[in-house]
Amino acid sequence: MKAANTPAPLMPASKLFFFQLGPVHEFISQARSTRDLWSGSYLVSWMTGRVILELERFTTAQGLGQADLVFPQLKGECSPMMRWIEGTRNPSNAKAATLPTVPNRFLALVPPAFNSSCAEAVINAVFSYSCETSPPDQRRLSEWESICEACREWFAQQTPRLFEPRSGLPDLPALWHRQLKTFWHPTWLLWPSANDGDLSESQQRELFNGTPTGRRWRTVNPGREPDFWMVRYHLALHRFEGRRQTHNFDAWLGVSGLSKDGLSGKEEAVANGEWLAQIDTGKSGKRSPLSHLFRKQDPLGAPNLIKRVWHKAYLEKGPQHGGMGLSKEVVEGKRGSYFDMPSVPGVAAFPWARTVWARHQGAPFDANSAFDRFWQAIEGIDDFLCLELPKRMEWKRESASDWLGRVDWQVFREEFWTEQINLARDERDPEWERNAQQGLDAVRHFLHEDKCGAPGRYYAVLAGDGDSMGRWLSGERPNGTLSDLTRDFHQRMTQGIAEFSAVNSRLSQIVEDIGKKGLDQEYPFQGKIIYAGGEDVLAILPADQAIKCALALREAYQKAMPHPGKDARFTYSVGIAIGHIKEPLQDMIEAARDAEDRAKSKLGRNALAVTLFKRSGETIEWGCPFSHGPDNPSAALQLLEFIQTDHRFRSKLDDPAYQPPISGKFPYRLVELLAPYQT
Repeated sequence: MKAANTPAPLMPASKLFFFQLGPVHEFISQARSTRDLWSGSYLVSWMTGRVILELERFTTAQGLGQADLVFPQLKGECSPMMRWIEGTRNPSNAKAATLPTVPNRFLALVPPAFNSSCAEAVINAVFSYSCETSPPDQRRLSEWESICEACREWFAQQTPRLFEPRSGLPDLPALWHRQLKTFWHPTWLLWPSANDGDLSESQQRELFNGTPTGRRWRTVNPGREPDFWMVRYHLALHRFEGRRQTHNFDAWLGVSGLSKDGLSGKEEAVANGEWLAQIDTGKSGKRSPLSHLFRKQDPLGAPNLIKRVWHKAYLEKGPQHGGMGLSKEVVEGKRGSYFDMPSVPGVAAFPWARTVWARHQGAPFDANSAFDRFWQAIEGIDDFLCLELPKRMEWKRESASDWLGRVDWQVFREEFWTEQINLARDERDPEWERNAQQGLDAVRHFLHEDKCGAPGRYYAVLAGDGDSMGRWLSGERPNGTLSDLTRDFHQRMTQGIAEFSAVNSRLSQIVEDIGKKGLDQEYPFQGKIIYAGGEDVLAILPADQAIKCALALREAYQKAMPHPGKDARFTYSVGIAIGHIKEPLQDMIEAARDAEDRAKSKLGRNALAVTLFKRSGETIEWGCPFSHGPDNPSAALQLLEFIQTDHRFRSKLDDPAYQPPISGKFPYRLVELLAPYQT
């Protein structure tokens, strides 16, 4: 996509093309695991990226000219994911390409000859679905059809087979096709369209004067005409928002008597309890991909089944088999996966495990050390675990830190092994129970002998977003005044957002890079970024890293964005939900989004809002502005930092025996005393 450093000259006859894809938040939040959470985000980004690529290909192939992407900017290293979609597959950025960085909406300038039929052709090349009536092997498939067919074939190769007849169920392939055909809701608008004819500049200005923004402009700036880019942009946006709010409604043609998708509650379950019960989960999850991917045995409809397996069925599959080849085997000729995801307990344990890692950094394996006895014990029972454990010989490890750098750290939690024991008892598998008990004994001995305390039990979901971005893009400042919106201002904003998105990619470096020197400075937050499209960020982090990450995101955003002028600035708001590792991930995502809304609506933007779910059932809400001006940081954050870092108030991770002289109840008592003075 064309994206020069300087704004392209605006052709008066060119057209604006708006696009937005749904569903987004509800689909992404339907998550049982961190992989579900990531996969939904990545799928939405991938489909939008394919629309951008198809738009470029279509205009060039038809000899219409070249499309120019106005927002977002996805060139170069701003979006390794987009490079992979385009086919520029550099092995060095394969891992970075797994970070979803394409927003679900974009604006492009298209050639004058690009009409509604052309737009329909672009959309159909990505989203059309007719597999139920037209054989896929006799025509070119859309991108959505290619993904769905790859997943259907993958399921057909597994045991048990998903589409074999089951008692009381209708035609399963037909149910699969019907749900996938109606899943996506792409909305687009072309301005001017064929219905608008060849509108002159004066006619478009007259139409603009009749819009709410146009009427406000005449009141605020009497006698002065706005830049023509502002006129065209607002006319297109005004119609696009109207189209988006009145999109086509397709009644849901459900099938009565069937169980529903356990995550969405909408689609009928294609993978129901009868099929899930046939998956072999008796011993190792590595014996069957299904047992690892369907450990929780939720009934799922077709869209969530796609989300659960498409990284294996489509992204990792080699190009010669119709896939994208985004796998270590294809790119590097090595075993492993670019799509390894830390579990929620593993994320909560990051700070603790990092202390253990530092203690054993560079230390050779020693059969008599507490760590090596633990490592040898659980490697010996690897076949009885439904998660991947690194093998010393397989990876040619030379030190304990090599092994720690790749293992899922939940294996150091006593609760993990207790759950394995209970699961074995439910399955009536004495051998599995004996091995799980061996793992529990090993971790207890290690924690006691190594004197390293216990892994953390709380994690955080962070949702961040630029404040009033829609207003800024429309020329309306947060204080309600109107600026003279130009193409150059849009270009500078887009560049700033792209730079911010590139900075966010650092958050995605976690376990796989733990052995790198300078880790504390380079990757300080040990989090897993789930989505980083534009200025919008969704991440999962250890609880004690979340607020530090929020401050860093806000600082990076303000550095990247252009200075909008006197008495105006770009600001950022963050919502954080903190809960125990047993807290449902779907609820945590929703709580983080609600906290973000609270930061924007109740705290006046440029703010942080936190929701803490205690194990006792109590919910605590806290929040404050990031600052009260350019040089006036929030006193609340200064107080919070003091309490968090002063060991008179909190224990020391590297000294479990340390007892702080001030009770942990002190902050709560302080809040209680200050609450009456809150405004």
